Amino acid sequence: GIEPYDEVGGLDAALIGPLSQLLQRLDEHEQQLRQPAAPIVWGERLRQLLDDFFNAETERDQLLLAQLQESLASWLELCEAVALDTPLPLNVVAEAWLDGVGQSQLSQRFLAGSVNVCTLMPMRAIPFKRICLLGMNDGDYPRAQPPLDFDLMGRDYRPGDRSRREDDRYLLLEALLSARDGLYISWVGRSIRDNSERPPSVLVAQLRDHLKAGWRLANDDDLLAALTIEHPLQPFSRRYFDAASPLFSYASEWRALHDSARAQEDNVALPSLALEAPIELVSLQRFLRHPVEHFFNTRLKVWLQEQDASAEDDEPFALNGLQQHQLSQWLLERVQQAPLDADWHAMLSQEAARLQQRGELPLAGFGELAREQLLSPLQDQLERYRQQALLWDRVLPNPLALEASAPGIAVVSWLAGVRESTEVPGLLRLQMLTGKALDGKGKNKTPRWRKLLNELSLHLLAAASGHRLTTCLICADASIHMLPLEQSRAVAILRDWLLGWLEGLRRPLPVAVETAFAYLLEQDENKQMDKARACYEGSAYALGERDKSVALQRSYPAFASLVADEEFAGWAEALYQPLLRGLDDGWLEFSVVGEEAQ
Repeated sequence: GIEPYDEVGGLDAALIGPLSQLLQRLDEHEQQLRQPAAPIVWGERLRQLLDDFFNAETERDQLLLAQLQESLASWLELCEAVALDTPLPLNVVAEAWLDGVGQSQLSQRFLAGSVNVCTLMPMRAIPFKRICLLGMNDGDYPRAQPPLDFDLMGRDYRPGDRSRREDDRYLLLEALLSARDGLYISWVGRSIRDNSERPPSVLVAQLRDHLKAGWRLANDDDLLAALTIEHPLQPFSRRYFDAASPLFSYASEWRALHDSARAQEDNVALPSLALEAPIELVSLQRFLRHPVEHFFNTRLKVWLQEQDASAEDDEPFALNGLQQHQLSQWLLERVQQAPLDADWHAMLSQEAARLQQRGELPLAGFGELAREQLLSPLQDQLERYRQQALLWDRVLPNPLALEASAPGIAVVSWLAGVRESTEVPGLLRLQMLTGKALDGKGKNKTPRWRKLLNELSLHLLAAASGHRLTTCLICADASIHMLPLEQSRAVAILRDWLLGWLEGLRRPLPVAVETAFAYLLEQDENKQMDKARACYEGSAYALGERDKSVALQRSYPAFASLVADEEFAGWAEALYQPLLRGLDDGWLEFSVVGEEAQ
């Protein structure tokens, strides 16, 4: 069957038409170009190729297309002159056509303005006030040209034959004679690997030796040292901005790094922001998961994320963590839409087969293995969900209104899908989460707090709104229950969260969620900071929380900067300590299932 592509819909579907035309044209030209043909047929093919795929939008594009057309016309004229009508393959035609475009022409524009950039070519000995020769590196100049297989002159050199190296010597002499006021020669003098000294071109070295042997300064100082300027490797080097250094830079953006007179005012809080409307629950949840990113995203409208520019050229043989989470979520949502008395296991296999048809899974046996790994934890999870859904068999027709407030801020939301039972009093929110919800082994298992923060905040907001609600989370390795909570206690927790949300708009708060829980979970006060440091900075074998967030690297590059103001412990206790107390007070409990319980 044909599976729909979910990523395209609405107005984006208009992109499919041009894409289809592009693929069709590519297929047509691919079929034509693989067939050998006479030069006159190749001329028609290549002109049609230029018309179909190239549209000149700039002057540079127009020049390139003109060169392609001119090179093609010249090649066709040459073939006609020698009466060449033998069918030629694509590689021969492409080499003859494109090599003509790459060759430099003496008819190219030379004097284009006050500053002319060009390559060294013979018969251009035109006087200029200042001539700059760039890239005069050892091995790059004189230019080396590999001999062609059919070049018999290259194998048997005779006096009078043309030599590229001798031509470059002559070109350098022409440049020397053309300079009137100054001659600037540049080369890479240091290795970027170990900063070792690298020699210039052999011609430049000969020129330097000649100057050293024939001239000297009036005070007998080193002439070459006076004529040579060694630049730093980086454009932000302090030598460019030091008043005692002869170097200078036009890059003013780097001056701020070395301007000692500028007062350093780090982490200065912005003015408080007056809210015009209540915030949404999702904004509070993002703040609890990423307190530092909350400042950049919400207040500054800046999203600091590392861009993965690597191209997916390799065929995947397994699903990564994100793909497995997304596909598991999709399967659970599809099966949940079916009636409770339906065969959910058969539907799960059927939907997994659709994923295979859509190309979401790897091919062949790797796809079967990925399919088994994807389905194995979902079957038991769906069965536990069905048992709870049969017990809590009625869904409330109207959503529950949720609201909480603090001075200067309020949060509102709605909660739909709440269930009630004919056998058990109260209200239940039933939810399935993909993946594992616990960390650790044996009796030392602890919840994955960052993953559960969304569900915990929603449960506490419902309690603060006066709803006696129980939340049941069905996870792959455990079932987590959040029992009804006193309204006054939930209101106090939400109040601290909302005030923290407001303060997080003024500055990046010195707290990170995983580091905070590592600090709070350690019972020994003498080891709390060490545990937090290890979690934040990581080790040689594991990444720290700082390494996973660009915002943390920008605001608090080290754990010492995170705890410098001695606010870390206070914010960790205010934002996350109430959740840990939930385990001790009994309103938050979890039961391990399956092999994880052993």
